[in-house]
Amino acid sequence: MSHSPTACRLPLLVLVAGLAALTAGCATTANYEKILNRWMGRHVDDLVMEWGPPRQTFRLSSGARSLEYVRSRSVMSPSSTYTETETRYEHGKKRKVRIEHTTPGHEVHLHCRTIFLADASDILVRWSHEGDDCAARDPDCQGVMCGS
Repeated sequence: MSHSPTACRLPLLVLVAGLAALTAGCATTANYEKILNRWMGRHVDDLVMEWGPPRQTFRLSSGARSLEYVRSRSVMSPSSTYTETETRYEHGKKRKVRIEHTTPGHEVHLHCRTIFLADASDILVRWSHEGDDCAARDPDCQGVMCGS
């Protein structure tokens, strides 16, 4: 029995997706954006007090400035084992053989880059983000069902 490379990788893909879901809990991009929206209209100093100093700032000619925050992390996907059945012929006899395959775990690198824009009075007015780790749990949810 032959399998395509994609079919052989399917268990690993499912496992990695499951790992991401478990480590993120109920983390979503929408929840992250909800948190970012709560900063709009607030003073830059409030953001710096809670998030720490930005990685980089840039002052625009208008007096506005941008503040860049970057979060990076690595997670290890576990190894996975799956079994497939192969048909073999030995001495003219057909028999089914179960073969076990193990896919080793590997490191997955994740990042999120968030940029806030503050007006000339240092009031936060806009944000943008990019990356594969710009997710958060619902800031309005508390208790066991929220993973806290």
